[in-house]
Amino acid sequence: MTGSEKPPSGALRWAAWWIVLCAAGSILPWILSPPGRLNARGYLVSLGLGGALLFGFRRRLGTIKRPRAVRTRWWRRFRRDPVFGVFLILAAAAVAGGILYPPANHDGLTYRFPRVLNWVWEGRWHWIVQPAESQMNLSGAGHEWLMTALFALTRSDRLFFLPNIVSYFLMPGAFFAVGVRLGVAPRVAARWMWLLPCGYGFALQAGSIGNDLIAAPFALAGLAFALRARRSAGAIDAALAILAAALITGTKLSNAPLVLPIGLALAGNPGWLRRRTALPLAATTLAGLAASALPILIACHVYTGHYSGDPANEKHLNLDNPVAGLAGNTLQILSRNAMPPLNPAAGWWNARARGFLPEKLDALLRRDYPRFDLEWREFPQEESDGLGLGLSLLAGFSGVAAVFCRRKIPRPFHAENDRLVIGGIAVATLVYLVKMGSEAAPRLLLPYYPLLALAVLRSRVNVRLVRSRGWRIAAFVAACCALPAVVLSPCRPLLPMRGLLGALPDSIRDRPNVFRMRTVYDTYAARNDAMAPLRRFLPANAGRIGFIGDGRSLRVGLWRPFGSRKVETVGVDAGAAELSDRGIGALVVDERMVKDVEKWAADRRLRLSGRAEILNYAGKTPERYRVYVPETGEK
Repeated sequence: MTGSEKPPSGALRWAAWWIVLCAAGSILPWILSPPGRLNARGYLVSLGLGGALLFGFRRRLGTIKRPRAVRTRWWRRFRRDPVFGVFLILAAAAVAGGILYPPANHDGLTYRFPRVLNWVWEGRWHWIVQPAESQMNLSGAGHEWLMTALFALTRSDRLFFLPNIVSYFLMPGAFFAVGVRLGVAPRVAARWMWLLPCGYGFALQAGSIGNDLIAAPFALAGLAFALRARRSAGAIDAALAILAAALITGTKLSNAPLVLPIGLALAGNPGWLRRRTALPLAATTLAGLAASALPILIACHVYTGHYSGDPANEKHLNLDNPVAGLAGNTLQILSRNAMPPLNPAAGWWNARARGFLPEKLDALLRRDYPRFDLEWREFPQEESDGLGLGLSLLAGFSGVAAVFCRRKIPRPFHAENDRLVIGGIAVATLVYLVKMGSEAAPRLLLPYYPLLALAVLRSRVNVRLVRSRGWRIAAFVAACCALPAVVLSPCRPLLPMRGLLGALPDSIRDRPNVFRMRTVYDTYAARNDAMAPLRRFLPANAGRIGFIGDGRSLRVGLWRPFGSRKVETVGVDAGAAELSDRGIGALVVDERMVKDVEKWAADRRLRLSGRAEILNYAGKTPERYRVYVPETGEK
């Protein structure tokens, strides 16, 4: 550490430890995979060596403050700012939901957890044969690597929410640290640091396995460390910024533009790159590349011929028309963030939303933005929502007020007030808006929202706003908007909603809205183990289960009990000889995927063991599955 470099203070110390831990968790699997040691023993040995190494360098990362002082400060904050109390309630609800309920995130169960199961079974990373529409091989593996460590050590999915809840607790401090360095008044940053985590998406993903929230503290802390490195020319701060930027891309490739503002902050003063620090920083950069999306991009290019894994753009995620992208994503963000916490008018809106668009704009979006969607739901959902109505209105009001008050507040002593970095945040967001063609834009932008808020909050008007009684009341109401979403979330309801709905009189239970609510809660309650009805038809000694279905099937339940069997994708054209050579002891078939399934099974000498209907989505009809076993006997 140089004489001019100060140790990170407060929340940044925790963020530094978290960045190093997540980077190690993302790099280690690539080291354990070649010898086939991606298992509990490999992780235990690595944890022992890594713990000793971190203990040796603990002073470089800074020490953690005494718990008593932290508790006293938190109590004082609670008395001064009621929003802080709302944040604590939401955090406690997220912890309770994560403990009480197994993961129910749809993307997590359809391809992110299954890829973990495949890797641990083989003891290494490998390219997994999957249906064409599956994202199992194509997505960044950063969050999954953390899940892999937890699963290898516990053989359970019940602790998968831990990375998200840690990230949720780190968000406020990281936001304050970067805010004051970019010219946001400390009073304003102190108010908004508790307010932003109360957005729908942040609060809902805090107790789940969604992989959007986890990138937010990486982006905030990475930018804070980059600004520290520019001011003090500190090599350790620069190294932490590089690792944070790598983790941003490793979590999800749609976050890659956020590397731009971090890079601009580091480039502002390259004094941190000196002769005696060049080698450690080069090693850090190589480690960052291993923790980034680069290994997955290389694998996609090798196996598919394109870095995205989708050479023909069959998933329509890469938009060619920037006008359609900008218009479509903007409309989706405005629409979803205008949704109230309880929304009985969802059906009315969904039937009329496209009709509100001008005819030419609607035609443009239908042609150049195939996945454009303005759909609302009855409840906010972690798979689709962003900040929510209350927070969006408050942020919009601050933005409008900033336009009419262009003067900037006096810079704090250690603030950088860098317009180039703010411009980098704007460019990064624009790149996403014009190129990304997903219907989940409000959710995918979760790591962007805190950085975008910095540009708005630098205005002097926010100092006066946060002091006013009306703003404080509005902020409290906006924060409380997330409470119904968290308490009533179908993924993790903190009230016995299924029992309450079931206890209603028959005349009320059969009403369309009530029936819809019952279906939603029942579907989410069974989602983690949706394939359970099929397991009783599987032979007890079948070590490999063949599966014929699409990439959105909830096949995780077929792996249970974990470690006893492997589920492999089988092509429809696979013959009896191939099934025998692969050691397939049973075959689960989605009836939609095979024409004349009975004749198909007879040609392969398979006999029917059982069938069941599985409800994958609450708003769709159940899917019919059949279980077949070889006629020659169980394997």
